[in-house]
Amino acid sequence: MPQIETIYTSSVYRTREDLRDWMVRARAYGYVTLSQGKALVEKLTPMLPVTASLALRTPKSMIYVTANRIQLRINQRAQVDNKGWNPNPRKPARNPWAD
Repeated sequence: MPQIETIYTSSVYRTREDLRDWMVRARAYGYVTLSQGKALVEKLTPMLPVTASLALRTPKSMIYVTANRIQLRINQRAQVDNKGWNPNPRKPARNPWAD
């Protein structure tokens, strides 16, 4: 399984139009689907202004978004999952309680 690759590094988006433009660019490059872009804009709009980054393993598959330190996963059918993710699937996820 490929590693998670960051496509867009952290940037500040201040308006809904900024988020929409970001998703239009990501869709033009073939990274996200139309439904994923719409779901992401709807999810991040209440958090504005938001600092967000976008990562993925393969184009138009599950996308991984970090927004204001909140991790989101959005699948191909635009279902948002608020669970965190493991950047390296071959290693167990870090346990935050074991510090």
